[in-house]
Amino acid sequence: GGVTGAGFSPGIDGGGTETFDVFIEPGSTIRQAYLLAGRHGNASDLEVELNDIALEFNDDNLVSEEFTSLYGGASGVHAIDVTDLIDATWVDYELTGTLAGINDRYADFYLYIAYDNLSLDTVHSILMVNDQDFADLVEYDFELTAPLDTACNDIVLSLLTGYACFTGADGENVYADGSYLGQYGGPDENSGDCGGPMGNFAYADHICTGLSDDTPDAFIDGPDVLAVINSYITPGSTTVSIDCEHEPGGSPTDNAIWAIMLTYGSAGLVPIGTITASNDTLICKGDTIQLNSDAESGTIYWNPPAGLSDPTIASPIAFPETTTTYIVSVTAGCSAAYDTVTIFVDEYVPAEINNAEVCFNETLEIGNDTEPGVIYNWQPDLYVNDNTISNPIFTPGENTEYTVTITNELGCVFYDTMQVDVVGEQVFASNDTVIAIGNTIQIFATGTGDYLWQPQDSIDCPTCPDPFVTPLNSTLYVVSFTDETGCKSEADVFVQVLTACEQFIFIPNAFSPNNDLINDKFSIISITPEVIGLLTIYNRWGEIIFESPDILNGWDGKYKGADLPMDSYTYLLLLNCEQDEKWFAGSFILVR
Repeated sequence: GGVTGAGFSPGIDGGGTETFDVFIEPGSTIRQAYLLAGRHGNASDLEVELNDIALEFNDDNLVSEEFTSLYGGASGVHAIDVTDLIDATWVDYELTGTLAGINDRYADFYLYIAYDNLSLDTVHSILMVNDQDFADLVEYDFELTAPLDTACNDIVLSLLTGYACFTGADGENVYADGSYLGQYGGPDENSGDCGGPMGNFAYADHICTGLSDDTPDAFIDGPDVLAVINSYITPGSTTVSIDCEHEPGGSPTDNAIWAIMLTYGSAGLVPIGTITASNDTLICKGDTIQLNSDAESGTIYWNPPAGLSDPTIASPIAFPETTTTYIVSVTAGCSAAYDTVTIFVDEYVPAEINNAEVCFNETLEIGNDTEPGVIYNWQPDLYVNDNTISNPIFTPGENTEYTVTITNELGCVFYDTMQVDVVGEQVFASNDTVIAIGNTIQIFATGTGDYLWQPQDSIDCPTCPDPFVTPLNSTLYVVSFTDETGCKSEADVFVQVLTACEQFIFIPNAFSPNNDLINDKFSIISITPEVIGLLTIYNRWGEIIFESPDILNGWDGKYKGADLPMDSYTYLLLLNCEQDEKWFAGSFILVR
């Protein structure tokens, strides 16, 4: 089939009736046809006649979102479906009923026709209506239905614009995929002053023909807003971007761009057959893969070329960072064939693992991310509670570098390292000690930092490293220490306090009753023997074998007049100490 389009603008001094021509190949039938109009502001409903066919532009045929222009505020693009109202044999058109002016007007008109004809090759055409406020720069991105064959098909850009009186300060610069096409401005030959230029054209069998004052060359120039853009785009591409930027120095929001049309043909087949790319494949992020095609002749090109070792060979190496669809094309003369392959990139990337410091007596938990099916392996497996999970707990005793291997359910493998440094200073306290009641002793702890001793009721300086203590009872002193790195630790000192009588009592742990006059009796030695109230001695079966309140002579190792054997014996001692009874228990050995 084919596509054709033409129109006119009443401008600021036209209106009434105007004519324009289209071209349709003989033997064709209308596939789809629209009469378009660009509306500035709150225009009243407009009745027109197209070749004596009565039509009305109103809110019902608004086909765009409303946008803002200088000429009345809320504006839009309207389209009346005339598919069933016109005839494919008509090439001359007359439109009556239009009004001159800009503000609150239906200002620019265009007839767009797509037709069927089985004798012609396939054609693709996209008409994109404006959806943006008038601005210094407007951008349009086309997603195409077929790859672009730039070798043997005209790729045609046609514009429907409004109110660009002249080039220069009132001109609009046009770019295709970032390349400059030229500047438009000034009315078409059939339009009123300051009427917007529009691309009049016909397209069939891969060839574009210019109509009226439009030329199918590679440039935009003044009222000629028709351009063949093959030289500006990438062969095989499925996207095209068109940018329109107002010429600096003028009013950046005064030019209307109502619609943009992109028309192109379909490529034929390579004479030797079709081209087939390799199957779609899933790879890990960072991996490479070889793409393959069965092309044996012709010119090969893979698109996009980024991330390929060589886009012009049959089997390049691809290293895409994200999921990418590659189009492979092969051309021979003016025939071409295409195929696509999608490389899906597994986007999973484990969370970054940072180095860490941990106090020597504390644990470190790694809050790593989790995903179903992910396997972790931490090495070495020292000082770690479980080296197969994402968030193990580490209790290192020394500086350690860990390496983790992470494998997800697709088999993608990642490696990372983590240096764990053990910091901080362990506090050490003085040895346990014994003092007599009422005495004072100095205890101490080592380290550079802050101290706090508990309990504080018998200590002269709870925040000093070496305080003096005067406990009335046996006391466990605990020091809490915070070093310069903020690490905390504890140590303790036990101070045993002996009462007045305890400190003068000696209880032997053995005696030998062998009549050598040396250590023949088990005796309690005391400077104040009057405190000793009762001594009881038991054998290993709990039988009392000696008991006496008078222990000056002690026990001679006999029971009922007979010598007892060598063995361990238990004593129970009662002291009357400071008007208070106190019991002591222990054991000793009888040696023979």
